[in-house]
Amino acid sequence: MDCPTTRRKTAVIYRKRILTMKNTFLKLWGMPMLLAALSLFGLIAALLGDGLWDYLGWLALSVPLFLVIRHYYK
Repeated sequence: MDCPTTRRKTAVIYRKRILTMKNTFLKLWGMPMLLAALSLFGLIAALLGDGLWDYLGWLALSVPLFLVIRHYYK
């Protein structure tokens, strides 16, 4: 039979693991997901819009390119 303190300790350990997994996931995939969303927005804005949307598309597509070049020469 489980005692209540053992169940509480197990629950605390489980919560810490979940939080650690979430933090690790965001640390690993946060920037690639942001760059993918920015690229997708840039492509859709440039293809479907005119005027201001073209400029926003260029801006959104230039940010990932700038970051890649900056990282390459770092």
